[in-house]
Amino acid sequence: MGTKSKKGGGFERTICKLLSLWWSDKEHDDIFWRTAGSGGRATVRRKQGLRTADSAADMMSSHESGKPLTKSCLFEMKRGYSDKHRIVKNKKSGKLGIRKTKGGLDFLTILDKLDKSKEPEVLEWWRKVESERKSTGRKFSFIIFQRDKKQACIVMNKKIYDYLQKQNGSYIYRHIDISFDISNRISPLVILKLDDFLQWCKPKCFIGLPRQIKRRKK
Repeated sequence: MGTKSKKGGGFERTICKLLSLWWSDKEHDDIFWRTAGSGGRATVRRKQGLRTADSAADMMSSHESGKPLTKSCLFEMKRGYSDKHRIVKNKKSGKLGIRKTKGGLDFLTILDKLDKSKEPEVLEWWRKVESERKSTGRKFSFIIFQRDKKQACIVMNKKIYDYLQKQNGSYIYRHIDISFDISNRISPLVILKLDDFLQWCKPKCFIGLPRQIKRRKK
């Protein structure tokens, strides 16, 4: 179920097909599709006090069978974020250092942000998608991203991750937990490889999701 490297709308279409096959047990690849203008129309109408059915963020249901997922969950998709670091020598001092080229999300970037006021990229994404989720009345947020020449990943908060473990059993694949300063009032986030997540998680877990999910006790 790997995803090929694609930009923008192409990546969104690829992920929509992948999620459609997962949702329909490989019977249909058109249950979900990218939202026109990546949800821009819904945003404009929301500012006017108008609602636009199933048209927020980057994915909508193109078939009635997919609405239980898109009515309760908001999906945001990001493509092409990949910082690259290389060791360079300072011409004046002769000392070695790390130079960061154009990019967005990796562990060195997150560590860099600890010394600066600007938030890590993934936290900026999460604040944005959570704001949109609340404004559209959805229950939960997900971010699917893929760095250049890397595999697609999915981001969720720890509460829904724990809930899904109750429904599907312990997650046995590699994952990353990210906790932010408590003053950010952001629940810890979990990053999983998308292919592993789809293999592990059963679509039926998203039918009849509770309004609030409590974090699993250790």
